[in-house]
Amino acid sequence: MTDITEKFKILAKWWHEDTVFLSGGMENDPSYRHIIALGPKVIPYILEDLRDKGGHWYRALSELLEDTPYIPPELYGK
Repeated sequence: MTDITEKFKILAKWWHEDTVFLSGGMENDPSYRHIIALGPKVIPYILEDLRDKGGHWYRALSELLEDTPYIPPELYGK
């Protein structure tokens, strides 16, 4: 496991645990901000985590890609 993989997994675990009961503001969590600071190289890890655990990663993807990812209407809420 690479250093970036380990960092992401630890930070993502903390983020999921710290925000499980929140309905908003999850992108202000320190772990989330540290993940963003790791840069675009974490995008594959975010996509994997999103697929496996769900969560509100869309703002992170938007920040890292410097764009808003297109989500087809048939996938809204999935």
